[in-house]
Amino acid sequence: IEDEQPLSNDERDVLRDANATFLQPERLENVSRSAMASLRAEALTEVDYVAFCRACDRYLDRQLEHGHLVDRCALQVAPHEAGLLVVVLSLCAGGDAVERAAALGRILDCGDRDRLDALVGWLVQTGQIRPSKQVAEGSSSFPAQTYERRDAHGLVEEALAEAGVEGPFSDADVTAVL
Repeated sequence: IEDEQPLSNDERDVLRDANATFLQPERLENVSRSAMASLRAEALTEVDYVAFCRACDRYLDRQLEHGHLVDRCALQVAPHEAGLLVVVLSLCAGGDAVERAAALGRILDCGDRDRLDALVGWLVQTGQIRPSKQVAEGSSSFPAQTYERRDAHGLVEEALAEAGVEGPFSDADVTAVL
């Protein structure tokens, strides 16, 4: 699972550290909403990556540091749905994980299960959910323990059970699940 991630942990840290003071979760939310509105795109709408970047540039007052890492991540994940590209952009965002999760939940309007599953899937694709969370014990333990990879739906199912949350989801519910 670690080998499938588009960026290494160190690269994600460099990207976030270089842009954290500039791109706080509130600004991520404003830039993302504005870019999606200018592209007339919903979270699940496929958009051109270059057009998305140009739209974001209009709402950012400076260039992102280490943008080549953002490009590499975006080019390794597909299809380029607007929501996925917002999640890629969130790799640059500062704040803690809870603040970023809350912002993503609001940006992508994750009030229903399908949207929440999509968001978790995009977080997995961009390497923002730890690989250890994506692995579960399989049904066979003899002669050796087997393991299975959880998909986004399975990850959300487990998180909903742990948080004791049922849909439709409030912003606080989405944040608790993420």
